[in-house]
Amino acid sequence: MKNFLLSLLVLSVSSASFAQNLDLIVTVNNDSIACKIDSITSEKIFLTGRLNGVQLHTFLPKSKILEYTLNHVSKRDISYIPGTLFFQTKPEQLLNANKHNIYGSLGFFGLYVVLQGTYETLLYSKPNSGVKTTWIRMSGAYYGTWGMAGPQFTVQGVGLTGSKNRHLEFSLGIALIFDNWDWSAIIIPAAGIGYRYQKPNKPFLFRTGFAVPESAYISLGFSF
Repeated sequence: MKNFLLSLLVLSVSSASFAQNLDLIVTVNNDSIACKIDSITSEKIFLTGRLNGVQLHTFLPKSKILEYTLNHVSKRDISYIPGTLFFQTKPEQLLNANKHNIYGSLGFFGLYVVLQGTYETLLYSKPNSGVKTTWIRMSGAYYGTWGMAGPQFTVQGVGLTGSKNRHLEFSLGIALIFDNWDWSAIIIPAAGIGYRYQKPNKPFLFRTGFAVPESAYISLGFSF
């Protein structure tokens, strides 16, 4: 392990720009390295990384490498361990993490009932912070209550805390609500808080909680 770490400290200064999209190398010790792979031979992988603000060129023997993936990591998604090229996100999460969610929801509160379909796309991922991921949510729904019914459309920002499978979910945005009886429309704040079951690299998604205008809801869907 010491020889492996020493090889990462062999550096030379360069003024070339460093790309935003990085390659991922996973070592046999299950360490994750974010870098740009320059070339690959039968025995070594030559790479470029940035250490303490300085660009370095080095190599790793293939015997120390479990797997590698090109153009797979964004700088905004990782947090480096100080003084190294290692980062703290688990490699299997970066290799397979889902970035899109689609789910259907049933909401109800008294005589108010709403059926909603939702699409979410990943905006930001910071696994080592309090808010692990943030998403943009776009929803279309149809609601009904005493004397009122119609479509509604919602756009929100969504934050997820917690690790692994279980998350606290909170959201904030706006909703456009139509009334079919008199063809009127209003814009209201949209917000919610709830529980979400979702693994970063698995397709199943479940959520429940309370939101406006979704009301007390339960959702099932998939992630990809």
